[in-house]
Amino acid sequence: MKLLHLLLILLFSNTIIGQENGKSKSSAKIYERNEIKVVGVSVNLVPKINTANNELSPAVANNKLWVLAENKKATVSSYKLTTSLVNANGTNADAVDMVIPMDFPQPFGPFHVDAARNKIYFTSSPLGNGKPSAQFTIYQADIKGSSLSGAKAMDFCTPDANFQHPCMAADGKIIYYSSDKMGGKGGFDLYRSELVNGKWSAPINMGDSINTKGNEVFPTLGIGSSILFSSNQKGSMGGYDIFVSDISGESPVRNLGDMINSPEDDMSLIVENNAKSGYLVSSRKGGLGKYDIYKWNSGNTPLYKMKVGEFIMTQPPNNKGK
Repeated sequence: MKLLHLLLILLFSNTIIGQENGKSKSSAKIYERNEIKVVGVSVNLVPKINTANNELSPAVANNKLWVLAENKKATVSSYKLTTSLVNANGTNADAVDMVIPMDFPQPFGPFHVDAARNKIYFTSSPLGNGKPSAQFTIYQADIKGSSLSGAKAMDFCTPDANFQHPCMAADGKIIYYSSDKMGGKGGFDLYRSELVNGKWSAPINMGDSINTKGNEVFPTLGIGSSILFSSNQKGSMGGYDIFVSDISGESPVRNLGDMINSPEDDMSLIVENNAKSGYLVSSRKGGLGKYDIYKWNSGNTPLYKMKVGEFIMTQPPNNKGK
């Protein structure tokens, strides 16, 4: 896929692929210390959330599934932020729109919810002459009930590059994101900034172990010290695949394989239940729109495990990842 970067397509594409409704399931073998176990991973469309439009950027916070939903009737933003209560049995209630002030940067793009501090971090375009620019910046805002307020750009964002796809650490002191700033390894690399004495540090590249000549986008944090992200690097099944590594950048990058990935774009994987279930975004066949939200479940076997000084994870045969 030839593109300036993936966010432009996700935010501004009006192309909808008509496909029959259904479920996408895949399975793979788990390799752990040379011991082979067979595990089935189910990947299913989330009911009541997906439509013929695009749904992106899932997040789970305050017992709710947060989703970026395409809004073709909007006069200002092409996407709206919705929440859906997750019931005790795992099903979702009907989605409710969050209130985004008219003076917020537009369009409202991929985001991260920091529920512990009632903050949201999101991708958008700074306004120039009253119109969104072609450049993307990361903003933070306050969450007040069903509304957002007080949007302001993050200090580490500079006008010479794009900054997108924020992901905040649990302690609120490290933020991960994707940028095409000069000096990177490829098109878009993963970076982090650290909060020191109340100020955010300049971008720190996540290093050669994670970043490649391709694009690394949509970082999320898993269990332990694991980081997940999407990339079109060499070894991908097709389009963008989801990879996993360690935030230290010292562990090998691994492709999650056909348990999770498809021949199309797969991104924004989040983990719950000790990496035994979660959500992801995919444009795979069987969806309702171009991009849909899927729920994945691996039963009693985690997708991967992190141990001190050792990296153990699922990996399909003949897939070297990077």
